[in-house]
Amino acid sequence: MICALERPPWPFRTASFDGVRAIHVLEHLPDLVAVMSEVARVLRPGGRLVVETPYFTSPKSWTDPTHRHHFTLDSLDYFVDGHRFGFEYTGPLFHLVEKRLSFGASVLGWPGRLLYRLSPRVYEERFAFLFPGRTLHLTLERA
Repeated sequence: MICALERPPWPFRTASFDGVRAIHVLEHLPDLVAVMSEVARVLRPGGRLVVETPYFTSPKSWTDPTHRHHFTLDSLDYFVDGHRFGFEYTGPLFHLVEKRLSFGASVLGWPGRLLYRLSPRVYEERFAFLFPGRTLHLTLERA
């Protein structure tokens, strides 16, 4: 079935999927709040959303003219229970299972990997542009 992801509601029944993979997709869609709500609708409780997207310091995040969003470590936290921002767009739709940043296989990525392992928050606030991450990986579980 072909479906226009940018135009919810999607033609799937509520709670009809065990998993959704959004691999280099979310950065292209215009209404992230609507998409995340729709993913939550089509996932069964406990179902998982796997996301990969360019990290905001990656040149790939900015060179593609179809990218509408640039993601930080916390960009999807607005949809996760217990986040630190104090307000929500949708209410908590997901639980965070995993959040990680990859730097590629190059030896040049080792300072970023080390700083990120020591403190993801300090890495992002102080060193992300010096030692850019490449891809943000998230696994979220439907609440």
